[in-house]
Amino acid sequence: AGKFSSDQGASSESVCTECAENAVSSEGASACVCSPGYELPAIKQSADVCIACEEGFYKDIIGDQPCTPCAIGTFADEIGLTSCKACPALATTTSTQTERANDCVCMAGYTGRANNFAPCVPCQPGTYKIVSGSSGCVKCGIGKHSDVLNGTSASVCKDCVDQFAWSPQGS
Repeated sequence: AGKFSSDQGASSESVCTECAENAVSSEGASACVCSPGYELPAIKQSADVCIACEEGFYKDIIGDQPCTPCAIGTFADEIGLTSCKACPALATTTSTQTERANDCVCMAGYTGRANNFAPCVPCQPGTYKIVSGSSGCVKCGIGKHSDVLNGTSASVCKDCVDQFAWSPQGS
């Protein structure tokens, strides 16, 4: 392993060639392939040199397949990763291919500074938050109330049942 030969039926290991850096082969292979965390460059070079996956990408298998963008909710802040790192609990990213932990934001219904790895906390009853991000929760309007924890839309805010009752904003 780690060597290859393009000579069919070779009778000696001396005809085998070492794989390039960041490449591997299996016994009896006629070519080397990229190690996990590495891919062939988009523009082929004179030799099949494997290059590290860029930030925002990973590759967890052996082969010449291209690196895969990190999924929403994950990031890769280093080159050559074999898996993406997860955002903290109740946090996500707003796009794929994210390169920094600072791009993690609290999910809808939660608020906080996930990008500093501070915990995201649920929007309290009487509030809601529609989008992911570090913004605060929005208070229900005057005359409306909610008993829902981590509400994600204004529909959690209900009108007061008694026409003579009054509810301050955010209750």
